[in-house]
Amino acid sequence: MFDRHQGCRPRFLGKQPLTYIEHRLDQFGFLVGNGLEVERQHFRTVVGVEIHQARLELEIDSIEHEVPADAIAGHPYNLAFTRLYDSDGDLTDLVENPVVAEGPASAFTTLAEIETLAPGELAGRIAVLDYALIDKVLMGTTEAFNRLQPIFEASPAGLVAVTSDSLTVGESHGSFALDSSVLSYIQQSPPIPVLVVRIEDMGAAGIHTMGDLQAISSARLTWDTDIVSPGESGNVIARIPGMDTSRATILSAHLDSPNCPGALDNGSGSASLLEVARVLDRSRTVPPVDVYLVWFGCHEKGVFGSAHFAATHQDLLDRTLGMIELDAMARPLNGLDDPVNLESWSYARLGENTLPLPEFLQDEAGERSIDVLTWDFHWLLSDISGFVPYDVPNALLDNLDMPAIDELGSAHYIAHWHTPNDTIEHAHVEAEQFERLTRVMLSAALDTGAQQPNLRVTPPPTGRAVFVGSHTEAVHMAPFLFTDLGTILAWEGLDLDLVPYGEPLTAAALEEADLVVVLPVHDYPNEHANADLYDEEWAAAEVSVLVDYVENGGLLVLTNSATRLGPFAYPRESNEDLSDINAASEFGLEYLEPIDSSEAVVVGEHDLVDGVDRLAMVPGNGVALSAVSVDDQTLALADDALVAVLVAHGEAGGEIVALGDIGMLVSQGGEPSNFQFWQNLAQYAASR
Repeated sequence: MFDRHQGCRPRFLGKQPLTYIEHRLDQFGFLVGNGLEVERQHFRTVVGVEIHQARLELEIDSIEHEVPADAIAGHPYNLAFTRLYDSDGDLTDLVENPVVAEGPASAFTTLAEIETLAPGELAGRIAVLDYALIDKVLMGTTEAFNRLQPIFEASPAGLVAVTSDSLTVGESHGSFALDSSVLSYIQQSPPIPVLVVRIEDMGAAGIHTMGDLQAISSARLTWDTDIVSPGESGNVIARIPGMDTSRATILSAHLDSPNCPGALDNGSGSASLLEVARVLDRSRTVPPVDVYLVWFGCHEKGVFGSAHFAATHQDLLDRTLGMIELDAMARPLNGLDDPVNLESWSYARLGENTLPLPEFLQDEAGERSIDVLTWDFHWLLSDISGFVPYDVPNALLDNLDMPAIDELGSAHYIAHWHTPNDTIEHAHVEAEQFERLTRVMLSAALDTGAQQPNLRVTPPPTGRAVFVGSHTEAVHMAPFLFTDLGTILAWEGLDLDLVPYGEPLTAAALEEADLVVVLPVHDYPNEHANADLYDEEWAAAEVSVLVDYVENGGLLVLTNSATRLGPFAYPRESNEDLSDINAASEFGLEYLEPIDSSEAVVVGEHDLVDGVDRLAMVPGNGVALSAVSVDDQTLALADDALVAVLVAHGEAGGEIVALGDIGMLVSQGGEPSNFQFWQNLAQYAASR
């Protein structure tokens, strides 16, 4: 059912899991008869991956054996590295043209064997490597990289990384071998086949321990992977009508996995949603309110599916009582705890540290003898992060040993996620825990709707803040990254709405808006693939809408970005569209060239920058501004370049705040540097 690359495959490939989900939903006769609606969304992503072939043949004692193997999908977030694992180096095609490498094998099972390698020593040979020697979880990325580099400098014809499974703390179980290990950062030109195998799959060939790798006399690798940019993905959305259709509860999971079969991450969450549907169908239950079951695509390449869903279901978010996601069930390592957790992002930075939805579900689960722990985290929390800025009560469900994360350094490591050993066998061990987690999901669907508690801690909205992303294809350069700003806007009584990518801006979308934020022009075609595939730009009618809004007294914020910002606000590919925000010229403004600054110095005096000395920027993401209007007021400079300016426009008191970096508005992790500025902006907008 669960395809390793589903949700991140290009064009019309990799849709079998989506179709499977739809087929299963069609079998629930009661739900179908009661009005079940199923929607499949399609959207583009930065990258798509199609692995045509990954084949390994070994010769041991003059006998040939074929061993199950997999290929690396490339770095999940950075296309400059991901492209290294396109076997033909062309990010625009899906033509099958396998690369074959064969030769005598050289096994590396100790660090000393690597350290004695000389440049070019492996020419014409196949390197067979114990993955534990380069497992970044055990030693850190830098050390793992330094260990791997001599192997590539020795110029092998191909490389086989061999993982082994373990539940012992401190031992390797292949973490990130197929997506973001140090292998993702190194390749040759032209690229060589790099395959990953589990030693557990090598028993038929007589290989049972890493020491047995020395028995391999030769190897033949066949590798054919196409990486394209942009790629395509999809979501499956099932609406189960409730007795009260004015309210809704959203249950979600992501459908893709970095590994095959991906039983834990996230076959478990995907199966849990189907189980909720099965229980409702078999019990012939009409839920109290609408229940939305949502399977997100392309989570593992940067939570694209959930961001797209939130952007395109604004009305649903406004009537949602709560959103809960299971991502994903853990298989704890030996000696670690196996709790049921609900995590969320509170309003603690604004003085309110309660977690209404987790605490509500904790009480409901407790009545069913399920103990639940609640946690407050202010960083990227899987797919629920895209719902926080819209003031949607949310919770992430899992069974992680939270204190162990601080001690051992990786949630993925202690949970057995992102490893080739994410198997059905490990999931079966957690069968009772899966039942408890699914009962919490079912409680969220039924109890929340039955009681309809007010789980929002913010005041009822009295105004609107509209973010315009009509020409911003990057789903992260949107409210997804404006987590703190979104909570501040809600705290000030401003309901956050988004005009999503691909939806033309109209005057109706800005009606009664107290604040309008124009997001950068950006599309996925880029410098690493085909930048001319298609191009985004503002239509004249849309620019007129913005001008009219300001001339009628509105507050408009213009933003820009020199790069595509991905999860965690890291800059990625260059944004060739940075000069296309042609609305700026209507207000006497012009965006110039990128600047390499990490902060701006506040030089002006205004309510917007009251109490603010500096504005943090995403390094290398700023774009210098030029203001020619006589009614402008400089707010901040970065290395003498104008990066924040206030411009008055029109007779009705309209104003434009032009920012040279969208990074001034995003949460980058940790304590937000620009929190006071965001508060000033929200308060200024609400009080004008």
